[in-house]
Amino acid sequence: MGRGNKVLAEIAKQIEAKKRQAKPKVEKGAPVIPIDSFTAKHGDYAREGVKIRNRYVTTVERWRTDKHLDERQMRAVELCDSLWQRAYGEAKVVANLMGLPGGGSGEGFGWVQEDARRELYWFQARIPGKYWSVWENVCRFDHSGGQAGKAFDGDDKRKARSSLLIVQFVADLICSWKHL
Repeated sequence: MGRGNKVLAEIAKQIEAKKRQAKPKVEKGAPVIPIDSFTAKHGDYAREGVKIRNRYVTTVERWRTDKHLDERQMRAVELCDSLWQRAYGEAKVVANLMGLPGGGSGEGFGWVQEDARRELYWFQARIPGKYWSVWENVCRFDHSGGQAGKAFDGDDKRKARSSLLIVQFVADLICSWKHL
């Protein structure tokens, strides 16, 4: 019996030692953000009141925060965002049958929508197809740089870098055309 108690005491000491090692050391006054290591590697998290917020909400936002996109380029992204919003509206879970032509209300189909689509098609006709696809995937559909650059050779970092360069290039073209 005496030997069994010693073994149990030793195991309990080992468990306590592992628990002490597992706890991260936090500086006094630093906010403790309860996220796992995988999540911490893929974003910049901060406590805002009682909420934890990822400061890198989108790929474009991350590039802007890291100073890869300047203010002119961000105005081009915002212009296209507003055009996509006017042309296609928000993604909805439930179909709005009243918005269809002949549905009765006529909401959603007007000159504003037509002008937005015409301007988007004008941009799309002047930008090479692969470049427009990357621009739209990153800026509209919020794909990661590596995912959007899948048409290009190389590893994910090279694809992400290619996507960033393409987004910068397309943004600069739109800025020059629209005098932003």
